[in-house]
Formats: sequence, C-alpha cells, structure tokens
Amino acid sequence: MRSSKRARGLKRTAVLVGLVVAAGGAWTALQGTRTTPAAEATHAMAEEARPVAVAVVSQIDSATPVEVTGTVQASLAADLSAKIMSRVTQVLVREGDRVQAGQVVVRLDAADLTAAVRQAEAAVRSATEAVKQARTEADIQAVQSSTRVAQAKAGLEAARQQLSMAMEGPRKQQKLQADSGVAEAEGALAQAKANLSLVREGARRQQRLQAQQSVLQAEAQYRAAKATYERYRSLFEQDVIPRQRYDEVKAQFDTAAAQYEIAKQQASLVDEGARPQEVLAAEEAVRQAEARLQAAKQQRELAHEGGRQQEIAAARAQVRQAEEALRMAQAATAETTIKQDHISLLAAQQQQAEAALQAARVQAAYAEIRAPFSGVVTGRRVDPGAMAAPGTPLVRIESADGHRLEATVPEARIRLIHLGQAIRVGIDSLRWEGTGRVTEIVPSADPGTRTFTVKIALPAVPRITSGVFGKAWLPGDERTRLVAPATAVVRRGQLESVLVMVDGTARLRMVRTGEESGGQVELLSGVQAGDRVIVSNPAGIPDGSPVRER
Repeated sequence: MRSSKRARGLKRTAVLVGLVVAAGGAWTALQGTRTTPAAEATHAMAEEARPVAVAVVSQIDSATPVEVTGTVQASLAADLSAKIMSRVTQVLVREGDRVQAGQVVVRLDAADLTAAVRQAEAAVRSATEAVKQARTEADIQAVQSSTRVAQAKAGLEAARQQLSMAMEGPRKQQKLQADSGVAEAEGALAQAKANLSLVREGARRQQRLQAQQSVLQAEAQYRAAKATYERYRSLFEQDVIPRQRYDEVKAQFDTAAAQYEIAKQQASLVDEGARPQEVLAAEEAVRQAEARLQAAKQQRELAHEGGRQQEIAAARAQVRQAEEALRMAQAATAETTIKQDHISLLAAQQQQAEAALQAARVQAAYAEIRAPFSGVVTGRRVDPGAMAAPGTPLVRIESADGHRLEATVPEARIRLIHLGQAIRVGIDSLRWEGTGRVTEIVPSADPGTRTFTVKIALPAVPRITSGVFGKAWLPGDERTRLVAPATAVVRRGQLESVLVMVDGTARLRMVRTGEESGGQVELLSGVQAGDRVIVSNPAGIPDGSPVRER
C-alpha cells in the first residue's frame, strides 16, 4: 500500500518538474525574440526613410447636400380618349411608334356622323336657295314698285300740266310744241306712204345689190364666228378655257348665224317682192300715221284756242285718277318691307342651318383621334372592335423633346429651392449624373408625407425613359468639415484608414468617411485638422515605417 502511494507521489513530482522546465524554455524563447523600444528605434534608424507625398487635413465650412429621390417623367404627356361613344375601327399606332402633331392614331365608326353631316349640308343648300329666291323676288318687286311710283308721279305731273293748260290757256311754247307735233306727224305720214309705195312697186336694182352685199358680209361673219366657235369648243372640252369664255364665243356664233339668216331672208324679200301681209302692214302704218296726224292737229287747235269747260272737267278727273294711282303705287311699296322681313327670317334660318352643319362636322371630326403634339407612343390600351367611351384612355403619347425628374422634397428643405436653380441629379439605372434646372415647385404639400413635389428639367440623356428612378442632391445646411484627398484613404472591406506622418514615421489611423466630391473626401473621425496624411500609395506602406516628405 505504502509503495503504491509513494509511486503516485513520484509521478506527480515528475509532471511538475516537466511543466516548470517547459515554461522556462518558453520564457527564454520569448525573451530571445522580443525587441526592446530602444532596439526598435535603433533598427528603424538603421532603415532608409521612404519618400512620400503628404497632404494636410483641412477644415472647411460648406453645406452638405441632401439626397432626395423621385421619378423621371416626360416633359409633355397625354392620354388620348374619345369624345363620343363609338366602336373602334382602326388603331394606327403601336408602342414605340413616333407620331407627328395632328397625325390620326385611332379611327372610330362614323357612319351615323357622316349621314348627319350630309343631312346638314342639304339643309344649308335648301336654306341658301330659299334666301336667294326670296331676295330675287324682293328685288323684282322693289323695281316694279319703284317703276309704278315713278310712272304714277309722271302721270300725275302730266295730268296737272294738262289741267293747267286747260284752265290757263295755251302758252307760246305749247303752241310751238303743238305745231312741231303736227309737222312730225305729217313727216311720219309721208314716210309711211313712201314705204307703202315701195312695198307695192317692188325693190329697185340698187336695193337688190345692197341686199346681196349684206348677205355676203353676214356670211363672212358667220363663217368666222363658226371657226372661232369650233376652236373654242375643242379647248373647252379639254378644260383649257373657262365656261364663261366658251359661252361668250357661242353667243357670238349664234348672233352671226341669226344675222346671216336675216340677211338671206331680206335678200329673198327684195328679189321676190313684198308679200300680201307686208302690203297690209304698210297700209296699216299709213292709217296709224294719219290718226296721229289728226290727233296732233286737234292738240294744235286746243293749244291755239284754249280749253273748254268739258276739257277742264276731264283734266281734273285725270288729275284725281293720277293721284289715286300714285297712292296705290306708294301703298304697294309696303310689301317690299314685308319681303325684307321675310328675307331676314330666311337668312336667320340659313345661319341656323350653317351652325348645325358646323356642329355636325365637329362631331364627325371626333371620329378621328389625332396626336396633339409630336412624340412617342408609350401605351396602347385598345384594339379594333372595342367600344370607346368618353374619358377612357385609348393611347398614351409622350413628347420626345425632354424629360423631368419629379422629386419628393421634405418641407424643411423646400425653403432652399427656387425656380431656375441648378440641381445635381442622377439616374442609377443609366449610371448617369448631371445638372438639371428647377422648372416648377408644386405650391401645396402632401398632408400625409409632409413633402413637396419639385419638377427638375433634365438635359438630353441617351436611352432615358419615363418611370425610372432618379435622385437629386439639394443644398444642405452650412457646417464645418475635415477634408483630405480621397487618395489618402485605404479601404479593406468595411474598414477605412489613413497613414498620418508623425515625426518621420507612418502611423495607422482608423477613420470614418463622409461625402466624396471633387477628389476630396470628408473625414468624420480619426484625424484632426492639421494632420499630415500620406497620399502616395498609402496601402503599400506598413504602419510604423520611416517616411520623409518629398
């Protein structure tokens, strides 16, 4: 028993001795590899200092931009819809098609609208003809009325003169006039008798020659007019000359033909002699001339002898008759006013018909839906055969002239924005950044989000489309920042660091960076103003390396 206990004690003692020996060996090894500060400084001095470029961490006062987001929209967009309910017959565009202002993009069924237009056109023609006919009738009646009034006035004046002559007796000029009337009547009777003698006896040789010459002249004029007419008829059939000119030439041809026929008949009459009816007409002319001579002589006797009582009474009766005729003629002119009122009514009906026609044409034009501006079709929501209803979008068109970013801005930042302001913007999907300009600030805020909508016009950006995500950086509040060149920062994963030159030695400092702009980066922690940071390949310089400024 004792021997076993002793053996276990010896084993325990041996283990302890081994542990002590091992610990001593490890301590000796550690002391052999450890370098004292004095030894480290001596070793560093022995190494050659590396030349580096350094920059001073500076302190500046600037505003930190505030990032806001938004959606890109076309500068001009329209959802086209129908103004009438009708069936779609044609859709002439597809998504992506470019259209011009006024181009038809959708057609609707317009059979009933076309019929309404034709009906309105017929109503306008009917009303126009009614006005034209009424004006013609009114013009004729006005001429007739004025003629009746003028004739009635002239008759009244003649009756009054006749009464005055009967009552006062003839004047000298009236006697001369009566004598002249007798002389003229005698001359007319002599001419009628000579003509009767000529008709009875036949034509003389010189009259025959003159008639033949007239036939030749009329024939020449007829042939010339015929040639001209045939030439102009050919030109008219070829639509070379207007119809008015053709009608004028045809009228000249018809006149020449009539004159030629009359000349031939006159020559035949001269050659053949007068017919019985012509002799009777010449005798009747002689009898009428004798009757006029007898009346002229009676008028001369009245002028020389003075009026009788019965003549005065007859003259007064003629005056009363003439006055009554004048009153009736003047009363008839009132019908002209009635006609004018009727014309005014018809003209109003014509204007009403024209307005109805215009309205029908406007309605018919609604069957063609046109692009309001030039752009690109971005949406087609209807196909032929579908029923279009007012207000229901059929096609969406967006202008290709430009786009804008509609950014959502917190109410606390809206005071820093004004119209025309230049704003830095970016589109992540296109990896593009540029400068836009504020064109509109919606004056009311969203009560739910307490934000305003700011519209920023974008420059021309290739492949940009509406609906994509965009950013804008608004000016922030002024604050003090520490900045250094961005090349001084070394990034390893999520860690950021810089090398600060301290007494000829590169010392590693862990930092936290902020915004980077224009080659400068904001240092939020880890350095102080005035620190000298290494900017030439800091990643390749170990911490504690001797360095010197170039």
